[in-house]
Amino acid sequence: MASGLAVIASHCGGFPEMIAHGETGVLVEPNNAPALTEALLKLIREPQLLKKIGANARDHIGKNYDTELICKRVETVYLDFLTRQTG
Repeated sequence: MASGLAVIASHCGGFPEMIAHGETGVLVEPNNAPALTEALLKLIREPQLLKKIGANARDHIGKNYDTELICKRVETVYLDFLTRQTG
């Protein structure tokens, strides 16, 4: 996603939190080979959609998963925890 590529992932684990189906990637049900095949063929047959999803994915990752942003979020969680512990 960070490379601007469209991603197809299983609708399980943390993927649904990162991927907006049809916008920043494609989600398919786990262990569903026909759904995976259909998703792959759709992106191959629709190059504009492939490019759009890839561009959206890159923007999404840059805005939400930037290293500095993640570090600040983790720091905020730790500081909040420490503040609660020390009263």
